[in-house]
Amino acid sequence: MILIDGCSILPMTEDGKYYKDGAILVDGKHIVYVGPRKDIPTLSLKEPLETIHAAGMLALPGLIDAHIHMTLNITKGFVEDVDFKDILFEVLYPAEANLSSEEVYYACLVGGLEAIKQGATTLIDQYHHGQITESVVNKLGVRAELSLMAQDFDLAHPPKRNPKTGWIETLNPDFGLRELDENLQLAKNSIARKDALIKWRIGINTPDTVSDITLKEASRIAHSEGLGAHIHLAQSAMEQRFSMEHRSCTSVEYLDQIGLLDINLIAAHCTVLEERDVDLLAKSQAVIGHCPISNAKGGPVIAPIPLLINRGAKVALGTDSTPADMLEVIRYTSVIHKLPSKLTTTMPALQALRLATIDAARAIGRDSEIGSLEPGKLADLILIDTAQPHLQPMENISSTIVYNAHGTDVSFVMVDGRFIVKNHRHTLIDEENILSYYRKLAHDFWKRVNFHQ
Repeated sequence: MILIDGCSILPMTEDGKYYKDGAILVDGKHIVYVGPRKDIPTLSLKEPLETIHAAGMLALPGLIDAHIHMTLNITKGFVEDVDFKDILFEVLYPAEANLSSEEVYYACLVGGLEAIKQGATTLIDQYHHGQITESVVNKLGVRAELSLMAQDFDLAHPPKRNPKTGWIETLNPDFGLRELDENLQLAKNSIARKDALIKWRIGINTPDTVSDITLKEASRIAHSEGLGAHIHLAQSAMEQRFSMEHRSCTSVEYLDQIGLLDINLIAAHCTVLEERDVDLLAKSQAVIGHCPISNAKGGPVIAPIPLLINRGAKVALGTDSTPADMLEVIRYTSVIHKLPSKLTTTMPALQALRLATIDAARAIGRDSEIGSLEPGKLADLILIDTAQPHLQPMENISSTIVYNAHGTDVSFVMVDGRFIVKNHRHTLIDEENILSYYRKLAHDFWKRVNFHQ
């Protein structure tokens, strides 16, 4: 058993409780007690205990990053301050095609480490190289929902694009179908192994990088195998123009037609929506993976999240990989949506925090397991060191955390009843040696792709 003693606790339960002098008791993978220190079950304390003396710390549910590409940590600095229409084909895809397996492994490892140390305990990751990502997730001890990223072209030979529209001129479904097959096999293998920390989704890159054949096959697989899915959706005006020209409807409408909105689909971004798209998403099973920092950098555009929530859509927050700081994303979510509405009451702090905890867990169908600190749930939690000037006074807890806390304030991270971060250090890997080696790998990679500012 593990006793976390003397912390304040914001469990994110529906009753809105907060414990100023609290304790959490963990038995195996599960929480068995959350509440005041004085009410800790005395019988439980007779068991062998590991005690964390947590005075001056705040316990929160582990944060859920609903859209991340851990491996793209190595491209941090590539795509900032670049026009969106040039980011993917002119910068990112050619660089990714140059990645070696070793570089993928270490980039994914450091990208995951960055996210975990800043409070994320569930990573919904989408990228190629699924076996490598699986091995990294297991090494880091984090909870994850993984998918590949099917697209109908070869990264090593990016397709020709129409110079006027930016659209891909020729899509080859052989590439996308092959990646879907690989994705399905990884999912089946994971289910057969009864992986405790990993679930798989079916992944597609974007509606304008795959053919109708590939999109329909992704939908068929997800439905027949009972899997969720993951896609970048309605993330640019170029994508929407492509869909109207080739499918005579918006991307959201087409996904609805082929059944992808009928499953638990992570629909990342959703920044360029028609009114009818909003209604379809609100009625669907899809989860909008809202990445406000990424959108502001790369769009720059703001997804209509308050409108989507008011209509009934499911929303969860994501980092999109850089920076992988969910507390920063939560703050940005609360702040940025006040601008278009011109109302300070839009997206209050507690609502933004819920979108990374209990509301995110509910959106992905896992609120019976994670998302709040309650007896019977899996022990995924974080401890934030609040004994710092920028987190004083701690009177309005949710507001102080959302508007003032940083990922680097996270001192402890527990996943599945095991501390994988203690006193800011990952417990399962040698951070210093990994980062030292990665710096050299990343430098050599940047030099090889000839991208230095």
